[in-house]
Amino acid sequence: MKNIKVVVVDDSPFSVELIGNILTDNGFQVVGSARCLKEAEQVVAELKPDLVTMDMAMPGADGIECTEAIRKNDPHIKVVMLSLRSYPILLPAMHAPCSIKETACLDFVWHRPRQFTENR
Repeated sequence: MKNIKVVVVDDSPFSVELIGNILTDNGFQVVGSARCLKEAEQVVAELKPDLVTMDMAMPGADGIECTEAIRKNDPHIKVVMLSLRSYPILLPAMHAPCSIKETACLDFVWHRPRQFTENR
């Protein structure tokens, strides 16, 4: 795998570190991070990553607004949205012919957090 440059967008320093470590451990090159819309626009424009991981819930602007903003500068940037929360309102958009997926993000990652005692 070539060096895939990634920017992590998340307002939680813990999440940035966790996601960054997972990506680095799996051969990705984490080149930067951002905590809000303005930082995301600046970091992505400056560092030109191949991929952005995007938190759904951030103060000031959500992950969809953030993704739309950075895609104005680079319409082909790949974005994967991550969240620990459920966003059932987005489920219909995932399957619509012309949806947020076409204008904002590459795909959605849905994962129900496991209970600490599950699968132990």
